[in-house]
Amino acid sequence: MKNFSFNALVLEGKRKLSLRKIQLKSKLKKNQVLVKIYYSGICGKQIEEFTHQKGIDKFLPHLLGHEGSGKIVNIGSGVKNFKKGDFVVLHWMKNPSIMDCRTPYYKYKYSKKMINAGWITTFSEYSVVSSNRLTKISSKIDLRLAALMGCCLSTGIGTVINQSGIKKNDNPLVVGCGGVGLSVVIGLKLKKIKNISVADVNQKNLNKARDLGANNLIKLKKKIKNKNFNFNKVFISTGSKSGVQSAMNLASDKSDIYFIGVPNPKDKILIKPFQIHNGKTLHPSSGGSIVPKKDIPIYIRKLKEKKNILKNFIINEVDLKNAKKIINLMSKGKLNHGRNLIKM
Repeated sequence: MKNFSFNALVLEGKRKLSLRKIQLKSKLKKNQVLVKIYYSGICGKQIEEFTHQKGIDKFLPHLLGHEGSGKIVNIGSGVKNFKKGDFVVLHWMKNPSIMDCRTPYYKYKYSKKMINAGWITTFSEYSVVSSNRLTKISSKIDLRLAALMGCCLSTGIGTVINQSGIKKNDNPLVVGCGGVGLSVVIGLKLKKIKNISVADVNQKNLNKARDLGANNLIKLKKKIKNKNFNFNKVFISTGSKSGVQSAMNLASDKSDIYFIGVPNPKDKILIKPFQIHNGKTLHPSSGGSIVPKKDIPIYIRKLKEKKNILKNFIINEVDLKNAKKIINLMSKGKLNHGRNLIKM
């Protein structure tokens, strides 16, 4: 497969994303898998990379994307449990007991300049992926649902099921109703929680949460205090400083607070020591603590017959050429009331 060429979106600078024809530099290495991509989700993490939110990007130019679905085209040495023709979910969380491969290198088709990539990228027609970032699925599964399991849905559902220990008499609040926040709502519905509250600054996001099962909508303002509610399970799925602060204020004295959204590294929030003393407990959440090969098939099985979820969850399906427009709009705070998909 050496010198195999295909189209990809390449991040070449701050807010500079270009559709390029690229090539694989070499044959597949140990634990590398070549996947034909069918769908890729556009995660907030890629928007952070696009805008250089965390500072100067030292790896430019490079490929993007960390959730998708596709079919295996070829495998390198050492790859077990996969074969050509298998359909897979591509996910950024690792499957245990499998070593990372070497990160692949690509080059521009009409230039010798190299293009960097991580262990998983999905904004391209094909991708070389580390085998521990793949989970095999049935060929009969909706590949849009499979793509969303790569990060968005699995993170939200996983946080609820794997971490929260939520019970039917708990009173949960989801702060931030973008893709991951809506996935938390879906997870709460799977746990048969009847009273689900959501909070966001955007009414469109709140309305989408209602469509997916939330029954108490809170429009966030600059200052908000918890006077009327008793939220003992709070899921923060926003990176907004004001959103995080609002979540802390809305949480009851004895509560579990799960940090799922990724804030700006320079942001600071106010936590009074007495809040901790009274019982507010803070929990980090990374990818919903899922074990992909175990959890993703379970979540797919639970959701595959719920057609309305995809209808309400997916905002747009666009090709690679038009994905740049969607990414630019997302970077301006638009089109985040669900998930946008790139269809190859």
